[in-house]
Amino acid sequence: MESLCNLIKKAKNFDKESMELLITKFDPIITSLSRKLQNEDAKNDLTVFFIRMIYEIKLINLINSSDGALVNYIKQGLYREYHKLNKVAPIISVEFNDIFTVDTNDYVQVEYKVFLDELVMKKVLNEKQKYVLLKKYYYHCTDEEISIELCISRQAVNKIHRKAIDNLRKYLN
Repeated sequence: MESLCNLIKKAKNFDKESMELLITKFDPIITSLSRKLQNEDAKNDLTVFFIRMIYEIKLINLINSSDGALVNYIKQGLYREYHKLNKVAPIISVEFNDIFTVDTNDYVQVEYKVFLDELVMKKVLNEKQKYVLLKKYYYHCTDEEISIELCISRQAVNKIHRKAIDNLRKYLN
């Protein structure tokens, strides 16, 4: 069998057979890393990186061009590309998750406000009760924060809240 250094030299001169031999030789490492990425395009990305790396290797700059040293060099390059691809995947998935949660949150927000407006129109709640329920349950404000905004005591906020809940119970039963 030919040495790895000669195969790389031939592959750099666009010899397809040499490139195919190199790809089959390093396929187990590429496959292993692509499985760890759990991405359907990972094997293709790593293979393209491998081919690009073979074309860009400068054999003159290597101190030791033995087969073992070249295997370690290529393997190290593949691991670095694996780590780079591994960092990109979670970022993309977070962006997609953010997109979907924003849509549902907007829908829930509008639905909640419409429900409270409907209750005010039917005179089940007054404006202060609507405001207190919105601040307390949607914005998760405390009674003290609401009392500062309305310039009333915390006890008065609690009383408005209890009255609003009682009115809702009567209306829904």
